[in-house]
Amino acid sequence: MGTTQRSWKIYACGAAVVATLLTSAACSPDDRRTGAGATPGPGTPGTTASPVPGAPVTPAATTPGGTTPGSTSSATATPSRTPGKSPTPPAGTGTPAAPAPAVCTEADLSVSASNEGDKGKPLRYILLTATNTGKTTCNVYGHPFVKLGADAQGLVPVIKDSDPGAVSTLAPGQKTYAALLATGGKMDEYYARTLTVAVQRGEHDPTAGKPVDVALPGVDSVPADDGQTVTYWMTAQGLALRFIMSR
Repeated sequence: MGTTQRSWKIYACGAAVVATLLTSAACSPDDRRTGAGATPGPGTPGTTASPVPGAPVTPAATTPGGTTPGSTSSATATPSRTPGKSPTPPAGTGTPAAPAPAVCTEADLSVSASNEGDKGKPLRYILLTATNTGKTTCNVYGHPFVKLGADAQGLVPVIKDSDPGAVSTLAPGQKTYAALLATGGKMDEYYARTLTVAVQRGEHDPTAGKPVDVALPGVDSVPADDGQTVTYWMTAQGLALRFIMSR
């Protein structure tokens, strides 16, 4: 009986010692982080937490270009560029504009006259055709300066409404047209045996160049009067004739 009591006392004492050891070991999370020699737990600043077996691993967030937020990249930034657009060249580096064609002179052109009226009737409707016979492209400005007959009192008046609003630019071999009405007013009638045509000297120069003689279309003379008139130069012969055929 005495032996049994001593054994029980020893067992109780041992249990008490174990409980004391367990109590001293069971410190709070705060004690583990602040205690001397304590091992940092998961999530402690400055430490790398070991992944929990089976838990998904979240990759570190990065910014475009592969840098971590808050870090400074040593690479130099490249300016953005809009797809499909070329970079704007610096001022003064663009392609210079091509020079405007020179003014056509009488030396660059061959002028002819054709009868556009009905056969068997007096000549009234004349089509003037100027062809670039030179080797370079040139511009014909304004309207022809026409004198119908050596005794004419002045140049043939131009039809203001016939201005096409465009310059006739002629490459070698190309043509421009003007329509001439010889009679229209039935006053001060006379017969013209000569026809001269001159071209404008430039876009802002209303003066005429040197007149050239143009052969009359198949006749020796043309009846003329104070109703004569001429159109501007234009590249469509039908449009030029339209301004005089109804007169």
